[in-house]
Parts: sequence; structure tokens; C-alpha cells
Amino acid sequence: MALSANELAKLQADLRSGRNPLAYIPICNELRRCKRNAEALEICQQGLSRDPSSLAGRIILARLLGDLGRYQQALSEVKKVEASAPDSKGLLIEKARCQVKLNLLAEAEETLTNLEFHNPVDPEVQKIRTQFRNVRLASSQTAGPKAARTLTVTLSMDEVTSLIKRQLTPLGKLKTVALLDLDSGRSAIEGDAVFADAGESLYQEAAMACDELDQGLLRHVIVEIKGALMIVARRDRKLVVVCSDPTVNFGKLQHRLQLCLDQHVPATEPATEVG
Repeated sequence: MALSANELAKLQADLRSGRNPLAYIPICNELRRCKRNAEALEICQQGLSRDPSSLAGRIILARLLGDLGRYQQALSEVKKVEASAPDSKGLLIEKARCQVKLNLLAEAEETLTNLEFHNPVDPEVQKIRTQFRNVRLASSQTAGPKAARTLTVTLSMDEVTSLIKRQLTPLGKLKTVALLDLDSGRSAIEGDAVFADAGESLYQEAAMACDELDQGLLRHVIVEIKGALMIVARRDRKLVVVCSDPTVNFGKLQHRLQLCLDQHVPATEPATEVG
């Protein structure tokens, strides 16, 4: 929230007098909002000289350095304090932003995976993920296909299934999360395998019916029955089956699953959708 001129003046007076040594944090945030980043940086450094252990102060310092294009210095500031707050969203966001800007893509992928595990629908996290994809695409076009293949951290099917389940679990009770490879027949299943088998059969039957439409590959099958909600999603040669309790908010489940798939099971084939 923006500060009024009177509120900003009072904070500045409190900081000068020593009545509120933490006043530099809201002051810096307000100056940053007004694009007065160099001025904010100077105040932040002065504030941290009196309050060196402040995590919030270190985060705003890294943020300001990044705003000024000093990404290596910002990343160094993050590394100074990340051991004391490894799960801090603000700190991880600045770390990921610097890694993307410095083209440290393998490190950025790891940081983003950690961020998305705890904050799968956070808009700021998704913005950095989009920036990461754009940089990775540009790097792959410059470096060639062999180099591009080394930029993405490869997860096993079991790891992907576990990540999807963990990101969906806060929404409610899940009966099954499964990842099926259509080429090898391999599967990774967490929960009741009956739902995974039923989801695969359901998809295959619906796909056969959709072939007659000649409108591309079937992407999603969505089923709502009395005892369960089921989504079966195809991504290239893999199927993802998610079955939840019917009390789960279906819109949120579908939205979060889409984000999970974009992160961990990206598709390249055109598709169509039925429900």
C-alpha cells in the first residue's frame, strides 16, 4: 500500500531520531514503488548498518540491487543470509530473479522448483517462471539443441508424481495421483491404483471417439461422479490421472493441476479437450 506524504515524512523523522530503527524498511519500499531506487538503496544500507540481522532488510537490499541491475551483488547478499531462512519466499524470489538475469538456468530451475512447491499459484513466482522460460528458449536457440537439453533438471516419474501430489494436497483429499508413460507402460502411482487404471481406460475410450472428429489429440477428460472428481490429462506420450474427493473445489483443482503440468510435464503436441 502506498504511503501518504505525511506518513512517509513521519517514518523518516522516526528513523532520524532513532525512535524507530526499522522505519527504513517501509521507507525503502515506498521509495522503490516511486522508482527512487538509488535513494532507497542508500537508506537501506544505512538501516542495515544499525540492524544487520534483519531478514526483511536483507531482502529489500537484494531487491533494490536487482532493480538497479546489480544482479551478482544482489545474489551475493541473498547467499549471506539464506542459510538462516532457507524457505523465505521473498529471499527465494530474489534469488531466482538474479539467477535468471545472470543466465544461471540450472540453478534458477532448482530455486523455482522449491518456490513452486510451497507457492504453486503465487503470481510473482509464476512471473519469474515465465521469464525463466523465455531466457531458456533464447539460450536454446543460440546454443543449439544439444546444449538446450542440458538446461532442464530432469525428474523421475516418481518425483514428478510426488511433486504434483504435494502441490494439490492442500486443496483437499486426493484418492490418486498417477503418471503413466504410454510408450514404455511404466507408471508412478500414489494412492489407489484402481483409479489410475480407470482413468487410463476412460482416456483411451474417449480418444478413440474423438479421432472421428479429426480435431487433434485429446488433452483432458474431466469426470464428475457421486464419489469422486477425476481429471485425466495427456502431455505428449504421458498421462496424468488425478482423482479427488468430490468435496474438493474443482475449479481450483483444475487450475493448480494445469500449473503443475506446465512446470513438470510440459506438452509440445496440439490437442483438444472434452469434459
